[in-house]
Amino acid sequence: MRQITGAAIAMAAACVIGAVALANFPVAGHSAPPVTRKTTSSPPVPGPTVMPTSSFVSVYPSEGTADVRGTGAGAKFGTVHPPRGSKFFAVGGGADDRRFVLAAQGSSGTHLYLLRLDQHGQPGRPLVKLALPALPRHFGSCQAELSGLAVGPADGGLVAASMLSYCPTGRAGQSEILVARISSGHILATFHPGRGYPMWLSWTQAGALAYDWSGDTTGVFLIPDATNSHSKARLLIGNSASVGGFSGANYPLISLNGSSVFTTVVRGSGTFAIAVFSANGKTRKLLTPPVRNPTQFCGPLWADAAGRRVLAACGDGAEFRILNGHVTKLHRPWKLPTYPTPGAPLIAW
Repeated sequence: MRQITGAAIAMAAACVIGAVALANFPVAGHSAPPVTRKTTSSPPVPGPTVMPTSSFVSVYPSEGTADVRGTGAGAKFGTVHPPRGSKFFAVGGGADDRRFVLAAQGSSGTHLYLLRLDQHGQPGRPLVKLALPALPRHFGSCQAELSGLAVGPADGGLVAASMLSYCPTGRAGQSEILVARISSGHILATFHPGRGYPMWLSWTQAGALAYDWSGDTTGVFLIPDATNSHSKARLLIGNSASVGGFSGANYPLISLNGSSVFTTVVRGSGTFAIAVFSANGKTRKLLTPPVRNPTQFCGPLWADAAGRRVLAACGDGAEFRILNGHVTKLHRPWKLPTYPTPGAPLIAW
């Protein structure tokens, strides 16, 4: 569960989407920053979808605070304030719908904090600063920027953060993905995908980490064991993958059991739909009707552990529940916020 505003599907950087939890259902979700790529124009990423008994967290960078709301009707449960002298500017969520990691910027740099919600999805417990060093501000001469956060696997014990960088030349610089244990802050693994943009992080139950990559190659990659720095990322879905006349693989969300990857696909310069690809590459299927130049984000929002129940959005007021391939249009009861692009993930659920 996550989202953004006007972006592009091809080759630049950053937006959001994330993980939502239904009562009594294990779920998968992810968060990542606004994406701007150079060729195809992409719609903005939406806000929360109607979901019972779950919560989402939204960050307001101008105020530096975060709100916790219920996804059923958007009711506000509370406001979370950052430590003195800092401002929240990003958030990532996990499958348990109770643990969120907030990124706060202060004079000493960017630090991560654990936000824990109670059984009713409401805040109240003290923030816990993760025992991690401040995130890097530069990779060499290139300015580093947080581009993704995700809590996982299902027990919420790990956090993954991705960093991209912009160089004075105007080109993408080096990037990094780090994985740490929330309880101790111990960094378990660090990955260096190369020059490009790692975004849209999502976990599997087994500890694999999927991410969207724009660089020399573009597509969805999977790190089979994200707790092991020697685990080599492999291409899961290439950008040339096609289904029903659509191609590409953007804003990926992997199911918790790792069997399915939900992505946004595009036809021509402005017709979008949501598709599912099996992780073994054997099957692929369009899930939603095509939408021409949607004014809101078009992509997956949430999936249950097996990928049989899915929430997705594609355009203004076009949100869908997909159950075993059967699509039902949902009603969205609130106006979605908008965000700058590129930017860090601002909503998680």
